[in-house]
Amino acid sequence: MTTGADKAHLFKELTHAALEAWADKNIVARGKQYFHAGWVSNLALTSSGAVVARVRGERRYTAWVDFVAGGLNSRCTCPYELTCKHAVAVALAYQDRLKRGEEVPALEEDDPRHKVLRGAGRAVDEDEGDNLTPGPSPCILVMHSNSSGQGCA
Repeated sequence: MTTGADKAHLFKELTHAALEAWADKNIVARGKQYFHAGWVSNLALTSSGAVVARVRGERRYTAWVDFVAGGLNSRCTCPYELTCKHAVAVALAYQDRLKRGEEVPALEEDDPRHKVLRGAGRAVDEDEGDNLTPGPSPCILVMHSNSSGQGCA
């Protein structure tokens, strides 16, 4: 079982090539823009070590990123059905905080983003009040420390 500390190390060591293997290079470029524009907020960690945050875009979305079974997986409330720029921005924001040695708070038990993480109910866009259904990414990046092979599983 991968612990929160193990996951933090994996996020800290995440490379550009690994991001592009998980999400298409254009998605990574857009995620970087969102990260550098400061559009990621309310970064928090779940009890299992996944990272969740709100990301401003056309609307405000909640994105979740985790290492599951040795690979990256994400979920977002945006309508894009694959790994999205919001998830990439969240991964980059968390990596940045780790590299700067900054604490990331725990996700509070009463935080409404828990519903998104569990896939229960429907997520509400904070800006518009629209109902958005979170969808898991069908692509999980499998990372192996002893090989250079990375890709979707």
